[in-house]
Amino acid sequence: MDRHIAKEAMAGAQSMAMDNFMSALKMKDPRVKEAHVKFALQEIEMTNELKELLKEMNADIIPLGSAEEQYKIVRHFEHFLEE
Repeated sequence: MDRHIAKEAMAGAQSMAMDNFMSALKMKDPRVKEAHVKFALQEIEMTNELKELLKEMNADIIPLGSAEEQYKIVRHFEHFLEE
């Protein structure tokens, strides 16, 4: 599987999991609520499997920065907080 496709699938599964959990909170029928929770849990499992696949492909790289580099970025974008 292409790493871009895997990342897109993972983002989709994460989004759908959140949507289903939110939907479950709004449902009144316990059976429907349980169904939405089960859907969300399945999507979380898919997300975890895709994370493992990305690790195996060495495509899960998270850039790390020093505290100083992170602080510089925060200072650079501070003006957004004031808008």
